[in-house]
Amino acid sequence: MFHMNDALDGKTKLTVNKNGKMTVYVPLASTGFDKLFVGSKKNAKKKGAKYCKRKTVELNGEKAYAFAIPVKKLNTEFTIACHGKDSGKWFEHKAKVTY
Repeated sequence: MFHMNDALDGKTKLTVNKNGKMTVYVPLASTGFDKLFVGSKKNAKKKGAKYCKRKTVELNGEKAYAFAIPVKKLNTEFTIACHGKDSGKWFEHKAKVTY
């Protein structure tokens, strides 16, 4: 399971736009993962793959990355692929947004 960090003011942020599209804003603990993709690592490697929007934030005086992850359905497990900045490898995890 991929653990979404609650370091940003004690919580991640779930937003829902007027069309019902959900996005969870997740700060990670560091800058170790530089790309995040909703889906398998195989699909993340494909040309034209659309990665989640990334932003650099400061957490406890350290730089970290935060990602805006689209959420299709709450309380349902989904696959995400994370790219290791130093290793250059993709890692596949399961995630779930509960509310």
